[in-house]
Amino acid sequence: MLVLQSKKNFIFLRESTYHFRIVLFLFFILPLVACPLQGQVVQKRPLLISDYQLWGKLKLETVSPDGKWAAYKITYENGLDTLFAKNTKDHTAFAFPKGRQPVFSKSHQIIYYSPEGIEVVNLKTGEKKTVKGADEFMYCKETNLLVYLLQEGLKATLVIENLDNNTKEKIDQVKSCLVSPSGDKLVYISHF
Repeated sequence: MLVLQSKKNFIFLRESTYHFRIVLFLFFILPLVACPLQGQVVQKRPLLISDYQLWGKLKLETVSPDGKWAAYKITYENGLDTLFAKNTKDHTAFAFPKGRQPVFSKSHQIIYYSPEGIEVVNLKTGEKKTVKGADEFMYCKETNLLVYLLQEGLKATLVIENLDNNTKEKIDQVKSCLVSPSGDKLVYISHF
């Protein structure tokens, strides 16, 4: 019987050593492995005054007539402003560096000023058309017409573009123009 007890004690010691090793692993070894993960938290650097110029201001510019597109602008102190057009349903977005004064047409286009001239972008296809030499434009939402003066040297040409079918009508030697609020009348001054 004494031998059996020693075997039982041996078995008991063996089981307790096994449990002791598990406890040792859980309380001492595991925290040592997990500790470097806690120590790897990236410390935030203090905010400096020079960081303020990196921030921008967000401004909603306009919303399309059907409400499916929104144009907003992010402005920075350094002048590297960007105009964005974003679809409100599927979040498709277009970025237009240095774009300003956007207008949405009925035919799913955005018209805006850029350093190159007037840009017309089809929001369905992404196709972009640049009108160089045009300093100003007017959009008639009732008739879906884009009206702009195209400077060609000393003379200017008035261009009336139908955005539905891309037809253009031109009037030469126009000094200035104005479209009525209803969009059905056009007044222009010409010089001979």
